[in-house]
Amino acid sequence: MPSRYHARGPVASAAFRFAGPASGECRLRGHRGAHAIAHRPGSGYIGALEAAPPLQKGIFAVPVRISLQVPDKALLGAYEAALRGGWSPNTTRNVAPQQLAAIAADPDAFLAEIRGGPGRIRLPDGREVDRIPGPTRWIFAEDRPERPFVGSINLRWQEDAEGRPILALPEHVLGHIGYTVLPAFAGHGYATAALAAMLGVARDAGLPEITITCDVSNHASRRIIEKNGGRLVETFVAPLYGPDPRLRFIVSTAP
Repeated sequence: MPSRYHARGPVASAAFRFAGPASGECRLRGHRGAHAIAHRPGSGYIGALEAAPPLQKGIFAVPVRISLQVPDKALLGAYEAALRGGWSPNTTRNVAPQQLAAIAADPDAFLAEIRGGPGRIRLPDGREVDRIPGPTRWIFAEDRPERPFVGSINLRWQEDAEGRPILALPEHVLGHIGYTVLPAFAGHGYATAALAAMLGVARDAGLPEITITCDVSNHASRRIIEKNGGRLVETFVAPLYGPDPRLRFIVSTAP
């Protein structure tokens, strides 16, 4: 996601430490328990994750640093390249062809909608509904020389008549936060870092906690959620998205 290092607008950043191959468990420091996310005015969100001592000699913790960038034209080329490579930012269906068409038709309108503006979405059963507004951020790996685009994360919530955030979500929205990482960058800690940073954004929006879900078989995503303090509350089926069971977690946004 060309000139991809010159995004404008608010940027959330996080620095994490993970153990390398065959490492022990990771401990979050800052956001929950021993883990916290610090907010520094003007500099975004800074997180810290340290790995437990390695299980083998010669295995050392390696830094994982990301930034969450506001989508803009300077970053759009890298985002398009990911879409053309077969990646989809939607976890329930492939929206790459649809998004590529929207970018080709009107890149400014596409960016306005993806930044959190109103819009319409088509559900798997063919219905069209209003999109719940909320910020999307593009994830960049700041610990690699080329600073590549590695994925996307978004936050959405509803508001009451007075404009205050509420925790309830419509049936077609499985959770407040959704994220996807390109397969080439999976397993390096980028999604864990991005989720931790986005919890700070949710806190600033006035959400005391968020709901997040994953497939029962998606063990990697479950670990990401649990590293950020996720508490499993139920196993459920969302008929709109098929018969497979899913896990629902609650994550506090408290510092």
